[in-house]
Amino acid sequence: MLMQVKRLLNSRYNWLPPTARASIRTVLDIGGTEIDCQLAARYLPGCHYTAVNIIKPVATPPGVEFLQTDLDREGLSALQGRRFDYVICSHTIEHLVRGKELLTEMGDLVGDGGHLYLEWPSERSQRFPLLGVGLNFHDDPTHVTSLCLQDVVTLLRERGFCILSAGPRRNRLRQLLAPLLLVRSWIKHGHFVLYDFWDWTGYADHVCAKRLDQG
Repeated sequence: MLMQVKRLLNSRYNWLPPTARASIRTVLDIGGTEIDCQLAARYLPGCHYTAVNIIKPVATPPGVEFLQTDLDREGLSALQGRRFDYVICSHTIEHLVRGKELLTEMGDLVGDGGHLYLEWPSERSQRFPLLGVGLNFHDDPTHVTSLCLQDVVTLLRERGFCILSAGPRRNRLRQLLAPLLLVRSWIKHGHFVLYDFWDWTGYADHVCAKRLDQG
């Protein structure tokens, strides 16, 4: 029961239909961390998980493939020719100068019938009046790229994807539990932040997509 609740709180996994989760054997997480490796093993047991990040994890769990890559310099060239059942890129693009260019590269890594999950700070977040508590794009000085949701949707459709969901991230369970999660974040970060109210403010945009079978 607790694991199911945790999965429902995790936007990158809770949207996947049961049939899709059962068919996923290979996962690519662009910007994946050590914690993300553990989440994949929990919610997609038996999958082969590949993470790409400029920061090397302290410890790589067994069965995990980690590629240390500067995405602004090298893009996803280290994965050229490979295909994955599920590609995740959550809150990574905004940290890259080449963020927009990377969209095309990651789309090409999704195999026929595979799924793609993207999430990034919305353009709306740049105008949010409350600063310094994690609800404005500029609260993080490493944010350098902003994406227009419609541009992302158009690009993916042109690359052969069916858009299953797109728009502000609105995780209903996170909205309900936000006051309790706020306390957890306060303890974790040691200061007052409102990351757990992203689903109320529409801070993040997301796209869930499936690549059409080209065969």
